[in-house]
Amino acid sequence: MNKNLRWKIFAVAVVFIWAVYYLLPIVVDTSKSKYLPSTKLIYGLDIQGGLHLVMGVDVAEVLTENLRRTGTSIQDKLKEKGVDTTESEVVKDAAGNTLIVTLKNEADGENAVKITKEFFPNVQ
Repeated sequence: MNKNLRWKIFAVAVVFIWAVYYLLPIVVDTSKSKYLPSTKLIYGLDIQGGLHLVMGVDVAEVLTENLRRTGTSIQDKLKEKGVDTTESEVVKDAAGNTLIVTLKNEADGENAVKITKEFFPNVQ
């Protein structure tokens, strides 16, 4: 038999015997033996059934944050095209959230609408 194969079989046997030695208290009462471990395996909360985790998403806040980011993107694109803006804000109203981008110069309004429709077709 190959020497490497002997070492591999020996290593597997040692690990197997070690595992049986430490898992024996689960199956057999070993509290009276002084050579075998007496403590049983301690289960975690997930095995015991004592853990209940519920995760959720605040959809309204996600939509508001998405609208804020869209406002920032619109401001950046308008600035890149030469239209100055002062701010963008999200206003909550009865219809939902509304994005308002304020321009420094009122005369740039038509150009801003054209640029917004060109680069952000989903925004009305």
